Amino acid sequence: MVSANVNRVLKEVVALTLDERQQLFSLLESEHENKIEASPEDLADAALLKNGIISHIPSPPTEADIARFRNFKPIKVEGKPISESLIEDRR
Repeated sequence: MVSANVNRVLKEVVALTLDERQQLFSLLESEHENKIEASPEDLADAALLKNGIISHIPSPPTEADIARFRNFKPIKVEGKPISESLIEDRR
């Protein structure tokens, strides 16, 4: 039985131009030759995806994402913490 993801990929491959297919086959061939072993994290992600616990595996962060994260500056807020206000409101 072929998974829905494989069927979707196969449909996308059929829609590729000849040059795009050539690039894809070259990439797959080079990956096969390099035999990059999956990390434990990759194997865990694949197992979660296969079992339907997650719907997709997010792509790794880009350089722009990392730069935004490093440049993040929290906003200074005056007064007591919001968590305390929420607890008081619930009472």
